[in-house]
Amino acid sequence: MRAWMKRVSLSCSAVVVGMFVSSAVADPLDLTHVPADSRWLVHVDMDTAGKSSAWKEIYSRLQQRPEFQAKVGELEAAFKARFPEDLHDVTLFGSKFGDNEAVLLVHATVDRRQVETLLSMSPSYSNTPHGDHAVLSWEDHGQTKYGGFFSDSLFIIADNQDHVSAAFDVLDAKSASLKSDATLAKGSHAGVMVYVAGDEIAKLRQGNKAQSPLLAQMKAAWFSISEEKEDTLVKVNVDANDAATATKMQQAAEGMRAMLNLAAGADDAKPIVQKISDLVTQATVVVKESAVSVEMHVPNKQIPGLLDEAMAAGEAAKRR
Repeated sequence: MRAWMKRVSLSCSAVVVGMFVSSAVADPLDLTHVPADSRWLVHVDMDTAGKSSAWKEIYSRLQQRPEFQAKVGELEAAFKARFPEDLHDVTLFGSKFGDNEAVLLVHATVDRRQVETLLSMSPSYSNTPHGDHAVLSWEDHGQTKYGGFFSDSLFIIADNQDHVSAAFDVLDAKSASLKSDATLAKGSHAGVMVYVAGDEIAKLRQGNKAQSPLLAQMKAAWFSISEEKEDTLVKVNVDANDAATATKMQQAAEGMRAMLNLAAGADDAKPIVQKISDLVTQATVVVKESAVSVEMHVPNKQIPGLLDEAMAAGEAAKRR
């Protein structure tokens, strides 16, 4: 029994990542779950995405992969849950940019007692009370992780014990959460399947590397994917430092579009490059004062072909 438990993994964080990549079912972003001092967030709403044409095509292809089916089987056994039906939302956020700063909220219908039992089998397991909750710790590939259940269906995971405690306080309304007029919430609304947002982006650092000149000119940005009638709609919005910088960003985007068109026109261009070029050509890039907005419509009927060609290109790259 203990050997089987090890095979399905005691690492709840690794399991959740697997759920996120392989399936998922979520709710619209709940701002009361996100601390007011957050500077970035990622949210996946698969209650909506699970009904979309794009997800159906993606999921049908994932089900053809033996490794995917094996992973789902392990998850269902470990959590006594059905996937993708029972994972209801995934939200990732942080008050800083950098390692060990992320907090993950997973809303799923699982067997809480079984999950807590699995975690308690970790050699580094601990249980620290925090108000009406408990901050748990366990070992994940030699690193200590922290987390805990806020309710039977809402679980917190982080690399820092204080981050878990702070997340409990926000969920309990003991600490401030995001307001509807917050910068991070500008592009979030019902119907958005994937939402990514960042504030004070100029402070972002990529390890010890020099800061990107583009990031240095951004105040904030958000990205979303939703379904609109027969299309999958991709939106990007960037708040630049000033209007002049926004115009330069628009010009840069147009330059990238031109380069992609040239690549697509080459005799040896792959079909997927040509299709992406066609989509990008039809995208709109608009500047209003210091904001740059991009919209791209992907016809749902084209998604199967794009997925097949992308997967074929990926397999070809592996063989090289």
